[in-house]
Amino acid sequence: MNDRAIVGEGTAESDWADWLNRQHLPRLAVPELFAKYRRLVVVAPHPDDEILACGGLLALAALANFPVLVVAVTDGEASHGPADHYQRARLGKLRVQERCAGLLQLGIEPACVVRLEISDGTVAQNTAELVTQLDRLLKPGDLVVTTWFEDGHPDHEATAHAVRRTDCQLLQAPVWMWHWATPAGARIPWAKLAAIELSDSVVQAKQNALAKHHSQIASCSSRPEPVLMPSIIKRTARRHEYFFLGDNTV
Repeated sequence: MNDRAIVGEGTAESDWADWLNRQHLPRLAVPELFAKYRRLVVVAPHPDDEILACGGLLALAALANFPVLVVAVTDGEASHGPADHYQRARLGKLRVQERCAGLLQLGIEPACVVRLEISDGTVAQNTAELVTQLDRLLKPGDLVVTTWFEDGHPDHEATAHAVRRTDCQLLQAPVWMWHWATPAGARIPWAKLAAIELSDSVVQAKQNALAKHHSQIASCSSRPEPVLMPSIIKRTARRHEYFFLGDNTV
C-alpha cells in the first residue's frame, strides 16, 4: 500500500497551521544566508515547483539583488496525463510560458532560468544525465534548494537524489508531503525541519506567481479536477516556508 498517495484534497491546511504554530522550529535568517552564499540555485522538477517549494525565498533574493539561477528539470508536459506527442508539446510550451510569467511576479527574469528539457515523468531514468548537468551548472558558494527526497512524487524524489549526489549546500523543500502526511507523523524527520519567515508582501507575490500557472489551477476537458487543488493553493498563504536540513546544509 502506498502511504504517500497524492489523492483527493489531502491533509487540511487548518490542521497544518494549528500544529506548525505550536512548534518551535529553528529559523533561517535570510540576510545571513545571502551573506554566507554567493548564489541561490533552485532545482525545480516541474514548472510551479520553484514557487511551491521556495517562491518566497526567490522573492526575497530578488529584493536583495542576490544572484539566482532556476534549473528547470522538465517542462511539465505530462501534468495532464496520457496524451499524444503534439498535445504534450503544446502543454510543455504553455508551461514554460507560465513559469516565466510566475517568476516575473517574484522579480526573477527569464534569463535566470536554464531548461534541461528532461522528459516529464522520466527523471528517475535520467538521473545520470541530471547529475552531469548539475555538475556543469553548480558553482562553489551556491546555496541549492530542491524538493524533498521523500516527497511522494517520483520526479521530485529523483531530482532530490540527483542534487544530493553533487557537492553542494542543500535545502530540501517538502511540496507534496503536506498533502499525504499528517502533523507529527512518525515517518517525517521533523527534527531536521527549519523555517524562513515571509512578509505579507512576499506572501502576496508568491500567490500572484502561482496564479500565473493557469494550466495547473483550472479544470479542462482532459482533466476535470485541477492539478493544483484548493488545498495546495491555500499553502501559498503561509507566513513561513519550510525546509529539511541535512549534513550538507547551512
